[in-house]
Amino acid sequence: MKPWQKGYELDYLKGLEENWKEYNIHSLSPFSEMKKNRIANYLDKDMLVIEEDYSYVTNIVTSPSKINMFKGVPIGEKRKGDRVVEKINFDPKKTHDLVKRLSEYEEPTWLLVWKEDIHYNKIAVMSGYEYIGSKFNSFGEIVGVFFKDAPNQFFGGRDHPNKFDGENWTTRPLIEDDTVTGNDPWDHVVDKDAIVSIWEKLVDYGMVENFENHYSNYNEGDSWSAISLRGYSPDSNFITDPEEMNKKWHEKHKDQEFKMQDTELREKFPEVDRLLEWVKTPIHRIRFMKLSPGGGTLERHTDQTDPKVGTQDGKLMRFHWPIRSNPEVVFSVWDGDGYENKTRMAVGTCWYIDIRKPHRAINNGSTDRIHLVVDIEADEELRSRL
Repeated sequence: MKPWQKGYELDYLKGLEENWKEYNIHSLSPFSEMKKNRIANYLDKDMLVIEEDYSYVTNIVTSPSKINMFKGVPIGEKRKGDRVVEKINFDPKKTHDLVKRLSEYEEPTWLLVWKEDIHYNKIAVMSGYEYIGSKFNSFGEIVGVFFKDAPNQFFGGRDHPNKFDGENWTTRPLIEDDTVTGNDPWDHVVDKDAIVSIWEKLVDYGMVENFENHYSNYNEGDSWSAISLRGYSPDSNFITDPEEMNKKWHEKHKDQEFKMQDTELREKFPEVDRLLEWVKTPIHRIRFMKLSPGGGTLERHTDQTDPKVGTQDGKLMRFHWPIRSNPEVVFSVWDGDGYENKTRMAVGTCWYIDIRKPHRAINNGSTDRIHLVVDIEADEELRSRL
């Protein structure tokens, strides 16, 4: 018997792992899966509740900690003495005993469930829990956070942090003013002549086929690539943000200095400045990003490794101007309710995208999808244009 088994027979642990098969379907991370080694660890710590029709992990909080929607955006606080229930495994056709068990806890209890599965949400509501918000992690998982206070509260119960409204956005179109002219809702959004000129220059300069492949585990078939107009190097093929890179990368580049600056290509595209002339706050990275046709895919992921991203003042908001696209390009962003919001971004429009939330892009058309992608520091005026 191996040490990780904690004294439990391997066949027993494998049997329990099979019980969590439906739960594991929603897992996008090796850290959330219920596998035999993790099950053995929970058993050893007396954290597993195992009954005929349900199982879950539970513990009592020993020190306070925040529950974050994203890093730095709290939606709740676990206090000493609170109970946490998570990693629930159950038969949707047999929920009576589970609901009864969850509703009977006397201490303040946090219930963490897969938000994209309707059965988990029903269990939470039926057990008397209130939905507080959702957690998004770097693997693209969405965890619904529910709370049930202790019964017979004399002081009004637990208060939870109020989220900044912008944290709930997924994709939002940019508007230039409050007036929409004619029947085309995009007439007023961007300088379409600038868009056309940018595309013509990309073709004339022979740049369309010379984009730099984008480093990413989510770049399926190397179909996602970019060119930089403004970034952390004067080299337009340097499309990396050093803050997003791992220790191995930093060790390799330890003797190099990286700072925000224009690349040699910026001056060739004054049309970009026309598109950005309304911006009053600092502009950070500017890139052309390409997704190849015929099924080119940027797989579902989040961009949470960059602490600068967000919607509050001083944080970076990312905007997309489609330069070249087709009707078969679909951009998806998942919201806090686990709903996939699909957007087809037409040339001549501009969109804000919250890249901290799970998102995916697929190009099933026959032409390249090329977007101008710009990171802009947030303020009230910028948010008001969405």
